Amino acid sequence: MPLEVVYGESRDRSTASKLAEKLREVVSDGTVYLGYPVLATADDRVEVDALLVSKGYGLVAFLLEDTIPRDADGWDLVSSAQDRLYNVLESTLGKHSGLRRRRQLALEISTVTVFPGPVGDQPSDVEGIYCDLLDVATEVANLDGIDEDTERALQAALQRVTTIKPVKKRSSVQDASSRGATLKVIERGIANLDQWQKAAAIETPEGPQRIRGPGRIRQDGCPCS
Repeated sequence: MPLEVVYGESRDRSTASKLAEKLREVVSDGTVYLGYPVLATADDRVEVDALLVSKGYGLVAFLLEDTIPRDADGWDLVSSAQDRLYNVLESTLGKHSGLRRRRQLALEISTVTVFPGPVGDQPSDVEGIYCDLLDVATEVANLDGIDEDTERALQAALQRVTTIKPVKKRSSVQDASSRGATLKVIERGIANLDQWQKAAAIETPEGPQRIRGPGRIRQDGCPCS
């Protein structure tokens, strides 16, 4: 299945779309959320320009910058933004038991800052990846992947629907042809939104929108407005 692109409310939709096209050059599975909803902590609000979730390349968070740092102060600003993004993602995802292995997060979080042109030399003490659009595919291609269970739990956490995941683990199921085994397979996928639900929950289309849905019926049989 090709890389799925979900468009949120992006600060720079044009650059975000170009990033998605570059990612398609190397990523053939998973989802990239452009303009992912703002993550919040008790002290801060962090905007995420793009989030890639892929079995082949794990979780990658992108920040899109419109200027290239030229001095130590500039690098301090962009590296601090990456550090803040990493920390809030680690804190948010760490709250989900399916994404923890004992005391550790079950996956590596990669952070990438994308600039409008070549970066040149960067300070040796900064962490993360810093590149332009021409090099972003190459950088992502070098990242490690995650297993299927972690990818499923990650998608559920990012889509914020883990509360509908069944509590019952059905760990006693042994016969692969039994009804319990069939239910287990169905339940494993129930916490994740499908392609259309994902678009409805997260996407922010350009231009006017009209939202429709089924009406409710009151007890007296009259439709509710």
